[in-house]
Amino acid sequence: MDIIICDISAWEYWRTPPALRDVEIPLEAARASKIPGIRLYTEGHSLRANAWTPERLILPRLLHDLKGLSLPIHIMVSENLRRANSCKQFVTHRIPQGLNPSHVFDLGGGLYVASPELALMRPRAHVQSIALAQDLFEACGLYARAPKTPACQLALNKLLESSHPSVQPAANSSAALSAYYDFDGSRVAHVDTFGNPLPWTLSKAAQGQPTDLWKRPPLTTRDDLEAFASTIRGARNSKRVLEALGLVQNGSASPLETKACIMLTSSVWQGGEGWRKPFLNRRIALDRNAQAVSHQHYCIGDMVWPDTMGLVELLGEAYHTDRMGFKKETGRSAALDYLGYNLVEFTYEQLANLEIYDTLIGTYADRLGFRIPDRTPSFLRRRTLLHNELFGR
Repeated sequence: MDIIICDISAWEYWRTPPALRDVEIPLEAARASKIPGIRLYTEGHSLRANAWTPERLILPRLLHDLKGLSLPIHIMVSENLRRANSCKQFVTHRIPQGLNPSHVFDLGGGLYVASPELALMRPRAHVQSIALAQDLFEACGLYARAPKTPACQLALNKLLESSHPSVQPAANSSAALSAYYDFDGSRVAHVDTFGNPLPWTLSKAAQGQPTDLWKRPPLTTRDDLEAFASTIRGARNSKRVLEALGLVQNGSASPLETKACIMLTSSVWQGGEGWRKPFLNRRIALDRNAQAVSHQHYCIGDMVWPDTMGLVELLGEAYHTDRMGFKKETGRSAALDYLGYNLVEFTYEQLANLEIYDTLIGTYADRLGFRIPDRTPSFLRRRTLLHNELFGR
């Protein structure tokens, strides 16, 4: 294992939908494309004879299975290869001593990629805990934000032109990828009848435009991340990685759910409301009367506290607008109210605007049976910092 794609580049690989990886892009078609930056993805097909080994193994594949990798590409290499590096398209790192082979996947052709756990949680300088926590939520959740590299854009255009099943709104896997937890709180098996992982499907906005969000089975779990964390405790730069892990839960279905979960459940000392962690995307059983009202056999709650019948719904995210129409059913809220759920709803704007958020949070907390921290100057400073990291200034 002399060449391992790692760090942000490995995360980009795991974020790339398999349907995009599999699209064949002829070299001439790529060269003729007007997509900005595509030229950097075609240069690997005209390398000099004495090109550096990683150049030869990686750059020609940027139009194939490595479409999601942006430049420069982060790789772990042997010391001999590091010393020979003169290519600005790569950032090299040493292969750690005692690297567990289970955290490296063979891509063929002498090339390997770090696992999602190793890609995201390998301690390194300057990692920001809130940004990392959002990536960890995504890895443990039901969505991916596909890379927007020129090669990926070209591949997506080809999928849309051919009406590939993965980009169709009625893809069979959509419904099965809507829930993480079943009615009893056990994890849903995101596999087909043959035991294979369900395919990724593109999420579209209400008007039918494609987004960068894809529905997919989880890449990892919080338990797996915890197991990896046990190997890095005490290592240099590990503190922020472990802080990020402390925020993470399984089952988020969109970036908005991730941001809301961090805002509501992170500790007061981190600027959050300190609420108890909920089940994310858990199925809720409906009795006969509730089914008649909602015209559904069951529904899925974004953030559910079953013991107190608390429920937070997130509205306005592209992922939700095509999710079996669950958010569009006007009878859904009435059915949940009939069952006794204490339902509150947030839009993106209500979470992103702190003034609006502050007018709602006290009432919502009362309805859900939570309290909010005292709005002391020190808490408000921490809360503003957290909010800025999640939503920008």
